[in-house]
Formats: sequence, C-alpha cells, structure tokens
Amino acid sequence: MNSNGMLFRSRAVSSRVSIHPSPFELGDFSLHLDNVGEGDAGRYQGLAQYGGTKHECTVTLHIIGVTQSPLGDLPESSSVTLTCSGASSLYNPHPRLRWLHGGNPVLPSNRFLQSENRLIIRALTQADRGEWSCELGGARASLQLTVLVIHKIPHVCLFYTSECTAAKVTGTDTAIKSHE
Repeated sequence: MNSNGMLFRSRAVSSRVSIHPSPFELGDFSLHLDNVGEGDAGRYQGLAQYGGTKHECTVTLHIIGVTQSPLGDLPESSSVTLTCSGASSLYNPHPRLRWLHGGNPVLPSNRFLQSENRLIIRALTQADRGEWSCELGGARASLQLTVLVIHKIPHVCLFYTSECTAAKVTGTDTAIKSHE
C-alpha cells in the first residue's frame, strides 16, 4: 500500500502505474499505465472502498500491433504482407478483424488477399501508400506504408558490326562509339 492508501497487487506494473488524486476525489477512478506493451494485456480489476461504500470494476486491456513484411520502403508493382497481431484473442476466441486504408475499409479482391490475420497487397501502386490499419476486437493499430516510384531503364538491344566497338547505356541515353 502506498502513501495515499492505494494497494497494487502486481509488482510487474506497479512502477508504471499512477492514479491521479484530484480526479479520484471527483469520482474518476482512472488507472494510468505508462509504456504499455504486449505483456500488459489482460484483465484489470479496481476496487474502491470508503466507509461502507464499495465500488468495483473490471477492464480488459487489448494490445494489438500491425507489422509489414518486407520492411522498409517498397517499390511499385511489388507485394507486401501486413500482419495484425494482438492479445485480444485471449478473451474472444473469434475477434472481428478489419483492414482499413486511409480510414476506409479494404474489401478483398485479386490485389487485396485476406487470410486470418494477414493482408497481402499485390502489385503496389502509389495509391497504396499511406496509413494502413487493422481493427481487432475493438482496438486499432496502424502503420505508414511508403511506395517508391522506380523508373525502369528501357530495354536496349544493340547489334554489333565491325565498325561498332563499344556501347554505353546511362539512364535513358545510349552512346555508341564507332571506328571512322
């Protein structure tokens, strides 16, 4: 029990937990948890007792995250897999998973393949860059996807003759040296 009469049962989180006294006196029984991580998912119970009055509440904390593979900036026309992970499934064996791009729902198609907790995006275009989010069990996690424009060097086919000794391709320019 600390100096203001609060008792914490979990030593693992007690150093990261705070309860602000002024809202507490106004009926706000909020628990503030700093540096939340996957290990913090679970059920939290609160009990406030003053005299003969007793208040109890239980809150379930869901922690979710979204990752991309491969990592980093992605070239146009490549593919990426987004994975939504979370501890929500501990309390709901079939949580509803939904993918969003820029806040709009993503519908499955030939380019957007959904499988369990994954979304595969094929043939990336500039329209695919931006915020991608997954919603799982009422919680949302997001990431920023960057799609790079890669200008392809045109295909150059050179036919060598006895007069042509070398060819050099730089960007889209071709220089051919010949004997004169």
